[in-house]
Amino acid sequence: MVNAEEAKAYNAKVDAANTAKQAAQDAVNALPEGTYKDGKNADVAGITVPPAAQATDTTDVDKKIQAAKDAVAEIPAKADADGNGVVSADEAKAYNAKVDAANAAKQAAEEAVNKLPAGDYKDGKNTEVAGITVPPAAQANDQDGDNYSDDIEDSAGSNRDLKESTPKTVAEQLYNNAKEFLVQAESKKSALGSGGYTKLEVQELQNLKAELEALKEKALNAGAYVRNDDGKDGVIDNITALNFQVPEVTNTANTVWAKSNRNYLLDSTTYRNGVMITALAGQEQTYKITTDMLLDKDPGASPRLLDFEDWKSTVVNPSGGGYTRYRVKDGNVVFKIDSEQAQLLGGTTNEVFELETDDGSKLKLYLSFEGNAKTVNVASMNLQDDFGYIKGELFKGAVTDDNEWSSIKVNLNNLADEVTFVKLSIKNSNGDVIGSEVKSILEGNKDVTFDMSKHKEKLTDGEYTLEAIRVADSLGTKKDIVPVTWKITVDKTPPEVDLAYKVVGDKLFAVFTSPENNVYWSDNGNGNQDAFNSKHEFNTVDGVKQVSFEVTKDGKYSFFDAVGNWTTIPVTAPIKLNRLTVNIGTDGGPVDGSRDGKNSQIYSSSSPIKLSGDRENVLIVSKKANSDEYSGFIDGNGDGALRNPVTYNGNSYKDTIIAEGMGSMVTVNTQGGDDVIKLNRGMIGYGNNFWYSNMDGEQKISMGDGNDSFEITGSMFEGKSLWKTTAKIDMGAGDDKIVIANNILADADAVRYRSNYFNLGAGNDEMKVSGYIEDTGAQGMASNVINLGEGHDKFTAEGVKNAFLLVSKGTSEININHFYDGMMILGGGNDKVTLGDVDGAKNASRTDAAGRIVNVIENSHSSSGMNFWNDWYNDLPSTTTSGGHRGMTINDVQLWDNSRSFINLGAGDDVITVGTSKNIDINGGNGWDQLIVNGNSSSFSMFSLNISGIDSSVINDNSGMTFVTGVEEINLHGQNNKVYIGKLNESNLKDYAGSIVVQGESGQGNLVNFFSSKWTSDSTTVDGSKIGSSIHGTYHVYTYSGADNLKVYVDIDLTTKVNNTII
Repeated sequence: MVNAEEAKAYNAKVDAANTAKQAAQDAVNALPEGTYKDGKNADVAGITVPPAAQATDTTDVDKKIQAAKDAVAEIPAKADADGNGVVSADEAKAYNAKVDAANAAKQAAEEAVNKLPAGDYKDGKNTEVAGITVPPAAQANDQDGDNYSDDIEDSAGSNRDLKESTPKTVAEQLYNNAKEFLVQAESKKSALGSGGYTKLEVQELQNLKAELEALKEKALNAGAYVRNDDGKDGVIDNITALNFQVPEVTNTANTVWAKSNRNYLLDSTTYRNGVMITALAGQEQTYKITTDMLLDKDPGASPRLLDFEDWKSTVVNPSGGGYTRYRVKDGNVVFKIDSEQAQLLGGTTNEVFELETDDGSKLKLYLSFEGNAKTVNVASMNLQDDFGYIKGELFKGAVTDDNEWSSIKVNLNNLADEVTFVKLSIKNSNGDVIGSEVKSILEGNKDVTFDMSKHKEKLTDGEYTLEAIRVADSLGTKKDIVPVTWKITVDKTPPEVDLAYKVVGDKLFAVFTSPENNVYWSDNGNGNQDAFNSKHEFNTVDGVKQVSFEVTKDGKYSFFDAVGNWTTIPVTAPIKLNRLTVNIGTDGGPVDGSRDGKNSQIYSSSSPIKLSGDRENVLIVSKKANSDEYSGFIDGNGDGALRNPVTYNGNSYKDTIIAEGMGSMVTVNTQGGDDVIKLNRGMIGYGNNFWYSNMDGEQKISMGDGNDSFEITGSMFEGKSLWKTTAKIDMGAGDDKIVIANNILADADAVRYRSNYFNLGAGNDEMKVSGYIEDTGAQGMASNVINLGEGHDKFTAEGVKNAFLLVSKGTSEININHFYDGMMILGGGNDKVTLGDVDGAKNASRTDAAGRIVNVIENSHSSSGMNFWNDWYNDLPSTTTSGGHRGMTINDVQLWDNSRSFINLGAGDDVITVGTSKNIDINGGNGWDQLIVNGNSSSFSMFSLNISGIDSSVINDNSGMTFVTGVEEINLHGQNNKVYIGKLNESNLKDYAGSIVVQGESGQGNLVNFFSSKWTSDSTTVDGSKIGSSIHGTYHVYTYSGADNLKVYVDIDLTTKVNNTII
């Protein structure tokens, strides 16, 4: 038997003999022709070298191959040795030791096979070794060894690097915060209860209860991440046991005036007794309300008037009135009489002040005033609200839901001494008359009524002026008289109330919020008079009007504003699952919602768990305690052949999806409606059977038209909300919002060019990423593309890097603290871009990002038949080829696979602000564009710099220069920045035109350097206002020889060089 080592040693000698024989032959070949050479040729030919030996003993190879297989078999299925769902540093170390041993054994087997002689046998052994799969090394996800994964700790709010900080300690601290608040609330309740609880005091306590519930919610959210074996039930029980009981109203609304023992008081002395109303007008007057003037019939109560800041107007009454504005300050009535109307009062009138006490009692105070006007003029008007749930007399400046205006009474100050003509007009907010009429008042009468309902269609929401004036005749001929005018606002719009669902523990809550100050709710969902009569005020939590209810069944709530407009909002009982791994739609869904294994769910068209087709849907996918690692996820990631894409197919109504996270192979179609998707952890798009539970593949989310919201509040792995994903999130048309709590990491799936693609569609959209947007750059195939679409859009991120492209078509507001390697192509609006530090070659060459973006879009358009991929960028143009390069045109801007990192602001008057900048091109496009530099030591180039060693080739080589075109104004606010202005193209000098302004402060070391002696300036200066209305300061003017229509204005405070000479 010849083993491999023996064959190798033997064959080394055979090789040496063959080499020696060849050397002898070469020497003979060099001899001259003749018999001697022939003889030597015969001698060499007679030297016989034996053939190479073949190893016949393969025992060593087979042993090493088997050792490699055994080493792989020793590796457990998961690194999580104790099965608690997390991988500690020690577990990862032990697991990886076995992985390293298996890799070493496989390497030894490969080396043994490599020693075999070439042939079929060796090829077979190579194939056998190649088939040995060693799983990848495990990553510890529990850095502090507290048996909670790092990402669970991130979601719970605990410190992943501190063993003493866990979801349990966070939940307990939040519980203690809520408990302390409860103690304070109980103390407040005791203090208020001494004289009984008024309506306002009960509302104050109700707000405290709402604040307590908000604190409990935070604690419960953290408690949801506590392990069962770490006392989860006790933590949750302690939190839910905190309860604040709000008392009923015991100090009822029964306060009266002590003097009259009624709810009205006529004071006929204080402001009468010979003091004319004209003497009181124009100045604030105070009517003091002393403690003995009010009587609360409840024992122990000390009544007071409620203050209000906004002025109210008195209402016209049978004795006149309507002259006065008033409010309550420090419990006293403060009022001001209208000076002009005071001139019209003749005789005595009572002004009525409508007041409220702290127990909710409604009181009226009547003050009498005297006037001595003798002439007959219009004095006041009466307008009745007789529509809806709130009816009654309107006052000057009132808001009403009534636009009928069928009965408006105009009153004179005295009885008419002859036929008197009155003209009533309605004017809109622009002062345009939308309707008027003239009527007469017969002698001896004092008023006339107008019906203005014929103008109802013109009385849409808005402010109107009612103007009444005495005129000379039925034609409305003017007299020299001041009119009486009232402002009245028509409001027929229902209150603005927003509904959002949230999950606290395992319960679903409907949370209603409103930006309006006066808004009320009723659990009677009919919006009728009974609902109005049973209405309640919203709570105020952190300055926001809100009220929340647990949702266990379908229902409806009514909401009212201060003038009686109303709306109803339905709530939907949720579909509750612990994981979704099969399709769900109106035609079927999973049979058992409690199953959370990756292969455990079964789809059935007869399942009761399915979506509704004629109303909104609410899907809750929540994590089950002590369950699969991906419990609470939506994913199609079963093992092996069981992997199956999952589709959520909603309807045209609102869809709400709240889940722990989303795996790969998922399609979500919410279609129309104001849809909401909220993920507590995030999205994952990478992994095999050995690790990450086969989470490898794409996600495609289409939210359809409507004002949609997509939000991730936590992190998936490694502080990434989207971890190694290839995801398309298409928001559709509407005012949409994307909020990502942490970083985004795109991955090239299956070693193909792939990209995360966020398409916000038409509408005024907003996207906020609190972390970085990046990709697995080492592979050189992944990227991130964001399309803001049409509209006025806002985009904010902590940073972007690697292959990144942002596109918009309308007006954009962009805020990015760190802009590395990417590209930006904006639309035709007046954009505002604010960047911190900018570096177009931070992590790779300047063309790397463009190459990847072009490749990924070209790849998608050519991926015919691939379910997830072939329409990925259907709203971006296809690529073309020119001059050996591939590219596309977006907003008339060409993007080629060899394009350098750039920012193109598009048409419009744009403003871009940078901190520091290098290795990037900035193009302002058409319009007056500004570049503001707030940082230090950046260099900017305009025109060609092909002298003194600075030229375009240097810029291509990442020289640190920022190349600027299409920018009309540069503002240097930092220090030691440089602007280089090069030479122009001599062949078309007459084509250069326009103005360039460079501004800055003196003594900051900023420099403008003209790199050509053809740039010259005379000694004259120009005031900035002559350059443009927004330009300030004084400037030197520079022109280029032959290009008379182009002028560069440089602030006289800046240091300037021409051809390296300071001037």
